[in-house]
Amino acid sequence: GRTRNAFARLLSERSRTEPVGGRRSLPWSWQRSISPVSSDESEASFRRQSSVKLECQELTKIEAPRKVKPLNQQRLPHASVAQVRSLLEAEEGPLSTFLKETLGCFDLKASPWVEVEEEHAPMRAPTSVSRTRAQRSRYMVPLPDDVPDIVAKTLRLPKELTGATLNCIKYTDTELLMLQQSRAEGVMYSDRFRIQNIVLVKEHPEGGVEVSQWGEIVWTQPLPWTHGLIGKIIEKRTFHEVKEKAIDFGRILRDAVADASD
Repeated sequence: GRTRNAFARLLSERSRTEPVGGRRSLPWSWQRSISPVSSDESEASFRRQSSVKLECQELTKIEAPRKVKPLNQQRLPHASVAQVRSLLEAEEGPLSTFLKETLGCFDLKASPWVEVEEEHAPMRAPTSVSRTRAQRSRYMVPLPDDVPDIVAKTLRLPKELTGATLNCIKYTDTELLMLQQSRAEGVMYSDRFRIQNIVLVKEHPEGGVEVSQWGEIVWTQPLPWTHGLIGKIIEKRTFHEVKEKAIDFGRILRDAVADASD
């Protein structure tokens, strides 16, 4: 099918030179000949990167909401779009800091950022000249103390959950749009919804950048009618948490920009 064909095309890219970080990398065959890691490790790494690309390509096309008020908005007068993107892609940047400090995640494992072909990029470009990069993090996260007992018992939630977050960034010189989707894994009905966050960073007319954030729960499939009450509880609690956490992420990003400017 289409997914298999797309994966086949990605595999064929192994022998081609692919742009990375604005420069052209060595062909795959040269990288393997000088790489200190084993061929099995290289193959596993390539498959993980291909999986991230495919997952990003399968996302619904999105753009920043036009008629919905942001959950959080701020101006960073001394930042640039390029600086914010660099911080977001940093190994110990705002994204990983948010997962660890705000959500209490541990055993965090993040894939490298990879280029997503423009024709397959899921988000609408701010302009015709744009690029898309994607990355996925996996982690363990403790079950929040305030989860209602009826939800925890019905869904048989453990004390610690396995989670995954996919980050897709589409950017130009003047604007950046990041889509973030997070999900739990291995628990009842966890495949039926995602926590989605959107971050828009654009140049401000008075200097610096303006950062706007939105968040919501996205249902990929409705819960059985017998679990309608559970669904309503999840939606209500999630919206409150998404709004609260948007403010936390905004603060972490603001602090990272300030630290980088010192």
